[in-house]
Amino acid sequence: MPETFKIVAILDDKTVLINAGERNDIKIGDEFNILEKGPTLIKDPDTGEVLEKVQQYKQRIYVQKVEKKYSICVSKYTRTVIGNSLAERLLRASTDQYSTAITRVSVAGDAEKQETVGRKLNIDPNEINDVFGSYSYHQVHAGDQVKLVK
Repeated sequence: MPETFKIVAILDDKTVLINAGERNDIKIGDEFNILEKGPTLIKDPDTGEVLEKVQQYKQRIYVQKVEKKYSICVSKYTRTVIGNSLAERLLRASTDQYSTAITRVSVAGDAEKQETVGRKLNIDPNEINDVFGSYSYHQVHAGDQVKLVK
């Protein structure tokens, strides 16, 4: 299985399609990092020597639905955590770089808690295209074809 795939469509600010699916052994819950175009160079300010090349990621996405040739991925999801003290859970959430909110926290140590993990993707709004919608709502131009609806 190739290590990298591509985003082929942006459905909204939390949902994208990637060009990998069942035929690539992708499973619900698989995680992908969205790669920056190239490595970040760490340079010595005096000599200009490259000290290190670091691969950074734009964000993490999670596979929500798998089709034969593509998968739908989301940037955030809700997970249930049971157990641990309230303090431990709050500390874990505050140090988890993908956790932006805790939607419900119970004070009881063995109680169930829902937390939202992830955040909206930093996308170009002009690239949003709900490829599954009947209407794209793209700009209408003189010369566009029309089709009679009965």
